[in-house]
Amino acid sequence: MEPNRMRKIEVQSPEDIRFILENLSSAARAKIDHHLPPTTTTTTSDNNDELRKHVEDMVMEYVQKTITLSLPSISINGLDAPIDVRPFLHPSSSSSFSQTAGGGEGEFEAYDRKLHDRVSALYAELERETLRVAQLRREAPGRAKRAFEEALRREVEGDERILRELERKRGVSSREEGEGEGGGGQAGDLGVRELERGEEIARGYEEGVGILMGLQSVSILLVFY
Repeated sequence: MEPNRMRKIEVQSPEDIRFILENLSSAARAKIDHHLPPTTTTTTSDNNDELRKHVEDMVMEYVQKTITLSLPSISINGLDAPIDVRPFLHPSSSSSFSQTAGGGEGEFEAYDRKLHDRVSALYAELERETLRVAQLRREAPGRAKRAFEEALRREVEGDERILRELERKRGVSSREEGEGEGGGGQAGDLGVRELERGEEIARGYEEGVGILMGLQSVSILLVFY
């Protein structure tokens, strides 16, 4: 709110303004009745009625003008009041506050502070969740890549340990066979084909590297997205 701007007068519904207008009109008519009472004589009734009607028109115009000038300083249930006083002159008058776009009667619920606070809290929660999703978009691809690299590393190390153990057993068996039978028997052969196993590990490693490169490309795209 601007420093030099006064706060608007708040009312709950258009009926409040209509109530004020009707009270002012009733008070003005009471004053007119007091100072210009209706005459019962035939000779002066016409002149008095004409004067009374003229005074009534002037007073009602003044009342309506006063309300019209005050409308810019009034808010109805948080909304600016219309600048025209005519919708408040009679309950059946059309008004943007009392009728919907389809022409039916509409009602405005009173301001609910608890509901307002609840909506504000939900908007704050939505903002936090949006920030969390954005953070996951930045960090999740990197975490997935590191987890896959770690799993692949463990698998490769396990395969290498098995290969070394088989090689060791094969070497021990070959030495025992050479010492006992002159190297001609096959009893100590474990049936491990070193070349085929090595090629299988190499292929698995190359496939793993290819998958990692793909994940890296996807993570870069997600970060920029």
